[in-house]
Amino acid sequence: MRRILHILLLFVLLSVVADGCRRTDGGEERRLVAIDSLIASRPDSALALLARVDTAALAEPDRAYHALLTVVALYKAYIPATSDSLIARAWRYYEHGGPYDRRVRAMIHQGTVAEELGHPEQAMRWYKQAEAFARPDATTEATPSCAKPPFINSSIPIPDWPSKNTNCLCRNSSCATI
Repeated sequence: MRRILHILLLFVLLSVVADGCRRTDGGEERRLVAIDSLIASRPDSALALLARVDTAALAEPDRAYHALLTVVALYKAYIPATSDSLIARAWRYYEHGGPYDRRVRAMIHQGTVAEELGHPEQAMRWYKQAEAFARPDATTEATPSCAKPPFINSSIPIPDWPSKNTNCLCRNSSCATI
């Protein structure tokens, strides 16, 4: 019995050590935040710095942030999107949580990429979802609603806005995927 307890304790200790080795000290996130602050004024420099980051070594939250920053920098540098794979990678993480501002940015840039790929209606849905989610009365823990949001400018109709539980932009248990 004592031997089993020792083996179990050793297993727990090794698990904790292994988990600690996988975590970073926050250095990569600080580096990405610094690159983020550079994007507005120098998107070309930000792209060069992002290209130097070893994404395979990043933790999942940092990998999502890197993908989001790459999409934003490409957009700010007037380089059109040729695929939605980067923003999709970021959204797979942010649709389930993460910092509130990054979730909103991911929704907005889902729209910019959809627009650049020739899908204006899908882009407008993403923009409207970001607008509804970013409202001052929305909480930081809110999940984007699939119901039609109130429009700020109701003169811009959104054709075939998905009703609840059908073809929603959010991907959780109460919504279908797009």
